[in-house]
Amino acid sequence: MSEVQRYPVPADLAATAQINAERYEALYAESIEDPEGFFDRQARSQLTWMSDQWDRVSEVNMARGEVKWFAGGTLNACVNCIDRHLPERASQTAILWEGDNPEDSRAISYQEAYEAICRRTAALVAKWTGLGFVHGVLNTDNLSVLGLTIDYGPYGWLDRYTPGWTPNTSDHGGRYRFEQQAAVAQWNLAQLGNALYLVVEDAPALQAILNDFETHYRSCWQDEMAAKLGLSRFEPRDEGLVSELLGLMEEAQVDPTLCFRHLADVPAMEAVRTGAPRGMALTEALAPCFYDDAPLDHTRQGPWEAWILRYGARLHADPGDPATRRERMNGKNPAIIPRNYLTQQAIDGLAAGDEAPLQRLLAGLSRPYAPTAEDVPLLGRRPAWAEAHPGCTALSCSS
Repeated sequence: MSEVQRYPVPADLAATAQINAERYEALYAESIEDPEGFFDRQARSQLTWMSDQWDRVSEVNMARGEVKWFAGGTLNACVNCIDRHLPERASQTAILWEGDNPEDSRAISYQEAYEAICRRTAALVAKWTGLGFVHGVLNTDNLSVLGLTIDYGPYGWLDRYTPGWTPNTSDHGGRYRFEQQAAVAQWNLAQLGNALYLVVEDAPALQAILNDFETHYRSCWQDEMAAKLGLSRFEPRDEGLVSELLGLMEEAQVDPTLCFRHLADVPAMEAVRTGAPRGMALTEALAPCFYDDAPLDHTRQGPWEAWILRYGARLHADPGDPATRRERMNGKNPAIIPRNYLTQQAIDGLAAGDEAPLQRLLAGLSRPYAPTAEDVPLLGRRPAWAEAHPGCTALSCSS
């Protein structure tokens, strides 16, 4: 014996339902009559797709026990299950982060993540610029959301200060040249923003973050320049000081690494305070920065001496004693960098069965700010023989 009982849905609850019995029956009949068309329409109207260009709605292979739905289409499960129900997508959670301590955790929104990525990238490129590094192939897939990069194929260092230089032999238009790196990084971040827009759907929020990249990059770059010049902070008046120095470096094609390193040995403050030294005695500490085809001679002496005196006056107005400043500058400006010709020497040595050049380079790079007598072969300008030697000035993407 059995008893059938029906429990009607309360009227107030039924009023909030997404579908009633009559509509359900109609949809059911539609699904039986045209299953392909029915599920195609439902999928397009009820789900948020990143790509709705599927080949077939369903594909069943009973022999293999396989059932495929919407093959060729792409959707994000998080968007459909969670994100689409949030009123403001820019503030929705993108990452649930947890540290080693379970209590040290937080939710990071898409907007926060994008802002952090943009700021990390700006800081990274500013440090590159300060060191004279050129990535060479700064494509979108060579930037990491961690604020790092990968794929250092055609990389290079400015042996001569040439802002328009790129080490990439296939970069005929100079897209990835030294002076263009911040702009290219911002373009790459714009493409990330375009991808995030599919989820966030808040263009103004993303654009505001992207627009801030240039401001943050400039701030980081100014901090780098102040530290390299031994200044406690960058002030508006330092724009001209730095710009003039870079202009002098470009005109004479000096080695920027050596120039910043040897600035710590220039008696700029003494010259301002006592009126001496002057002439070649004032600039002789910078002589190792100049190449033989563009020496520091009487034709260049005047502009460089004028800049050093201006620099000395700026240092005189900056707090701190000279000895501490010199130590701080030497801790910021490396004496040793992995110049292309040095790495090529290591490669050539290994090819000949000699590990000594590699071991010497690795030892020197372990102490770039405090070289020893053993590092003397790593300290100078790029030698003349390396100007046209394969692998020493320009590289291909497959290098």
